[in-house]
Amino acid sequence: MLVPDELKAFYYEAKSVQPGKHTALSIQDWFWFETTAGEVFLELKEQVSQLEETSFKGLATTSLVPRVIQQRIVSPT
Repeated sequence: MLVPDELKAFYYEAKSVQPGKHTALSIQDWFWFETTAGEVFLELKEQVSQLEETSFKGLATTSLVPRVIQQRIVSPT
């Protein structure tokens, strides 16, 4: 699962050097809720969670989308 981590790191680093003040939380929110990559990861998580193959369940529940983001999607603040 190196590709998703590398892609997230690329986005996070790119955002952090943009003008303005950024916090870890604002960068995280930007990635997951405002980028196409975040949207793709969220949709992929949903698709993988629908599969019957049990080896993919761990991928869908913990690897693609952090729990903190999953919780915010289930119960937005």
